[in-house]
Amino acid sequence: NEYSESVNIRLQSSAIYVLGPQNSVELDIIDAKQRFSIAAMDQAAVVNEDPAYLVISRQGPRSGMIQLLLSTGGSAIAGTDYSAINKLVSFGDGQPSMMIPVQALAGGSLANKETSKTLELSIRAALDASYLLGDSPSATVRLLSESQDLDSWAAEELPTLDTTDV
Repeated sequence: NEYSESVNIRLQSSAIYVLGPQNSVELDIIDAKQRFSIAAMDQAAVVNEDPAYLVISRQGPRSGMIQLLLSTGGSAIAGTDYSAINKLVSFGDGQPSMMIPVQALAGGSLANKETSKTLELSIRAALDASYLLGDSPSATVRLLSESQDLDSWAAEELPTLDTTDV
């Protein structure tokens, strides 16, 4: 488990003191802080189609209710290019993850064909140190004006494989 460590402590004998029968102990150190990470389940959302989803995962202890602060970035505009996302989300006691839908809207420049925008959603550090950021505190989704743009965008983003020497 990456959130707990075991440490062995052993006392060495010496001429200046006498050791009893127990000269070692094993300690388990458990990280009591929760960590939160975010990942894109879908790489893109297309106007007038199903939303893309981001998932926020909770690592470490899952006890208690906790609220996370989120921030947005990228070229997309909330309410114009995508449905606005709450900047404060709550995890219930024991809740391991949360899905955040990202719905692309036909407002602004996404009303034009062959247009794309980006939305980056980040988990902000806690003001009171009640949680820590995990390995991936932000994720990005591309917002596309048309589904055919998804194919051309994916072709640009994915590396081409040279199979001539295979």
